[in-house]
Amino acid sequence: MEILQQVIQQFRLNVLSINSVPESYSSTVYKLILNNQQQVFVKIPYSKTKLMREYEFLQILQDKLNTPRVLDFWEGNDVIPGALLLEAIDGEICTKIIDKALAYEIGVNHAKLHSIPATFFEKSETIERYQPEEWRAFIQHKFEYFSEYAKAILSKGLFDKSIHYFEKHFYSLPAPDGPCLIHMDFRPGKYFSKG
Repeated sequence: MEILQQVIQQFRLNVLSINSVPESYSSTVYKLILNNQQQVFVKIPYSKTKLMREYEFLQILQDKLNTPRVLDFWEGNDVIPGALLLEAIDGEICTKIIDKALAYEIGVNHAKLHSIPATFFEKSETIERYQPEEWRAFIQHKFEYFSEYAKAILSKGLFDKSIHYFEKHFYSLPAPDGPCLIHMDFRPGKYFSKG
């Protein structure tokens, strides 16, 4: 809470209440209600690189996807990597079982994300990228990295089926058609439901 208090002071916020946000693993996130009843979120990433990447992406995605607007940004100090002050967007954090309609909505948003022109890659120091001839190794590395997390939460049967499916279809993936954005941290808590 001491770190959050420093961030609140940095953003000069008059806070009425503070609530932790569930299922936030790469940052510490708090929902704040200000004295004027405005709802905002404070996001404190675990590293400076994560802070800068998130800030950069939110600027790029503004008006292209339903993402929160950055109200303020702090580059941090020797102790705190920095923080983002984000507007609250309509909906609720999806921590329920995902039905077909919501899964479809998430898929549509991922497709929109992938179709955003990625011409900004060359200017970014924080966006992870690969050379075209290395894309299969990049995808395989990321799959193996995240599969360790999936193994801990999926049944052994489903995990084994997922690995088999990936291995069977990996080499039939089409060649990349240019840079695009991908979201590799697919968890229900990352998404908002309108309902």
